[in-house]
Amino acid sequence: MVEIADLRDCAPSGLFYGGRAGQKEGILIEGEPWIAKYPRTTRDLAGKHLPSYTSSPVSEYLGSHIYELLGIPVHETMLGYRAGKIVCACRDFTFPNARLFEFKEIKNALSDDDAGFNSAPSDGEVVLLGDVLAAIKCFAAAVDMEAIDTLIDSVPEEAYGVVLLSESMREEHKRLLRKRLEEGILPLL
Repeated sequence: MVEIADLRDCAPSGLFYGGRAGQKEGILIEGEPWIAKYPRTTRDLAGKHLPSYTSSPVSEYLGSHIYELLGIPVHETMLGYRAGKIVCACRDFTFPNARLFEFKEIKNALSDDDAGFNSAPSDGEVVLLGDVLAAIKCFAAAVDMEAIDTLIDSVPEEAYGVVLLSESMREEHKRLLRKRLEEGILPLL
């Protein structure tokens, strides 16, 4: 079972983080900088037919660990309780001597004439379908739905009086992931 860390007494790190999926707070866990990612309010998603867990900390945690199951390097994450909410805490892997670059920044530094580029030249903002399909094919064979189900089942139903993943939502996560695999990814192979 996944343990929910008590992050209530963690000091602020003084670091700040961007992004669009909700409030982020720089905190120190055992002297190391981490990012506490809070759940985004879903009031602006009303009427857009998006599930309310789109930006939830539990989904962030599960997504990171699903990628890890596929062999993709990911940042260290944990679920925690802070400021009366369940958060996804992510170790700041850029501290102290690294920097995270957005894909468009890296792409702008490369030449479309370099080896490995077989699509039309880009402007650095566009992600070409051929590149996406190549990436999907690399990792689709590694999908182990039993391991993913076990991961989802390891999240407790509640912690600190907050519901994390009800049984119906747990089953919905599994159903949607299976559907995305069977109807979205496998037909591409």
